[in-house]
Amino acid sequence: VLSVVLFLVYGTYARRENVSGYLTPDKGLVKIYATSSGLISNIHASEGQQVKKGDLLFNISTQKTVDQKNDIDALLLDKIKKNKSNIQKKLKEQKRLTKHENLQFNDQIRGLKKEVSQIRSLIKTHTDKYKISDKQLNNLNQLLSKNYLNKSEYISKQEHLVDIKLQLEETRQQLNTKQNQLTEAQNLLSQLPIKSAIKISELNQQQTDIDQKIIEMGGRRTYALRAPASGRVTAIQTYPGSRVREDRPLLTILPI
Repeated sequence: VLSVVLFLVYGTYARRENVSGYLTPDKGLVKIYATSSGLISNIHASEGQQVKKGDLLFNISTQKTVDQKNDIDALLLDKIKKNKSNIQKKLKEQKRLTKHENLQFNDQIRGLKKEVSQIRSLIKTHTDKYKISDKQLNNLNQLLSKNYLNKSEYISKQEHLVDIKLQLEETRQQLNTKQNQLTEAQNLLSQLPIKSAIKISELNQQQTDIDQKIIEMGGRRTYALRAPASGRVTAIQTYPGSRVREDRPLLTILPI
């Protein structure tokens, strides 16, 4: 009787029952999903492993294939790289062309300056001849007025003076033409560096855009999934080489 009394006063009693179901952690389960469909390249976690927030869990390849042999992304990447190679060739060709045009314009300018100088000398010669001939004609006119000169001879000298004047006018026109050509060549030469820089800048921008596409495609072909929280890995639903979708969990993390 005493033992019963003591048990009732100081003893404890535990009731045990079997129930169906599972225990849910207070912090909730963390399910990991793929952000885009693809193939599992690597799994960096195992069942029961403890992971920390930010730990690498999966590498997933998103390459697209038209069949078992051809990778669409790889084909596109190859095409983009060929375009980049063509742009690099255009850059070299543009630099070579600019150098060639620079030499060509400089040679043209030197030649035109020489022609302008020669035409100016010719104009001076025609001007001097015209002045002399005009003076002679004035003298002949005085002789003609006194009947000391045959009129036909006077007319011949007069025609000669007209010819010299025409030659002088033609030479002056040639000078204007060459001076205009010289000015145009000098303007083209001065604009050449600007035009070349614009073309090179455009090609460099195209090359930069292609480099960005290459980087983006490389990033899209493979991406990493990391643990969003610390805990214990469980319920791994995939394996290397398996195809995954966005609506199916790859594993679960039990927060601890």
